[in-house]
Order: sequence, then structure tokens, then C-alpha cells
Amino acid sequence: YYSPFYNKQELKNVIIGDLVTTIGKGLFNNCISLESITIPKNVTSIEPNAFDRCYHLYELHIEDGDTEIEMGYGERYKDEDRYYGLFHDCPLESLYIGRNLTYKLIDFDSPFGKIKTLKSVTIGDSVTAIGVELFKECRNLTCAIIGNNVKKINMEAFNRCDSLTNISIPNSVTTIGDCVFEYCCSI
Repeated sequence: YYSPFYNKQELKNVIIGDLVTTIGKGLFNNCISLESITIPKNVTSIEPNAFDRCYHLYELHIEDGDTEIEMGYGERYKDEDRYYGLFHDCPLESLYIGRNLTYKLIDFDSPFGKIKTLKSVTIGDSVTAIGVELFKECRNLTCAIIGNNVKKINMEAFNRCDSLTNISIPNSVTTIGDCVFEYCCSI
């Protein structure tokens, strides 16, 4: 089956309503003109391949909220049993995360791992932990602002972010995991 938005190449902007709780599997697949999207606080799940081939998605805003949001994965690596991150095809430059994320890592990249275009990340005050490998190998990430309620930055969260020069770590952080800033040679 195909989603109602599959291959809607003219679609540039989307407003997600307050009653939506899940962004379905492949919902915006091949919406190559989609430029920015806000994920409202009522969404608790983004299923696999929801944003595959969104080649112009430059900005993502995940609204503040108290509930975690479960993140799916992206396409499968060619000839491998490994999966790309959920936003792998998206040339995200700016990202705001307003709540805690959950995601699988075994045989999967993190939702934002290896995004070569990502330049700035802001973590909101509703977030309490930054996940394992969340921004791993985001090689053009220069700025990360971390909210005042983050207590834990999990292992390898910013590993291999070569261009990271500006990071704000609040006093609320009590744990920084292994290899969080490994190969971050610009700090």
C-alpha cells in the first residue's frame, strides 16, 4: 500500500493536527519538496521510513512535551541487514528536540546519526537525556545548545562531530557517557 502523501512532490509545508498520535510508516515517503515540519507534542510515535527521500527537509522541530516519542528507522542499507537512521535522506540543517526520544540501535543508525548537513541542534528544557549515538558522525554540526533539565548525555552522543565548536552543557548534567566527544577535534 502507499500512504496518501506518497510521492506528493509539490508538498512543501505540512501542519500536523492535535489529534494525530502516530506518523505512519512511509507517510511522507518521496515528498521531495517538503522543506520543514513541526512534530506536535501529541505525537508519540514516528514509524519506519516516514521521511524517506524527503530531499529538501531542512528544518525539523519536535515540540516540547512530557511524553517520549518513539522513533522508527529509515531504509535498509543496500545488500546488508542494517538500516539507515530515520532522517538519513533529509538534508536537515536545523533541529529542535523538545522531548525525550526512544529508538533502537542494534542494526540501526540513530535517527539523526550521520546527517552530513546538520549544523545546529537545540535540546529543549523538557528533555532529560540525550540518547546513545544520537548525533554520531554529524560531521558539519557546529553548535549544540543543551536544555537546563538534561541530566545525562549518553555514550557517543556527539562522537565524530568534527566541526563542533560551540556546545553549551548546563549544570543539570550529572553524567557524560563514554566517548561522547571522541574525535570532536574542533572543540
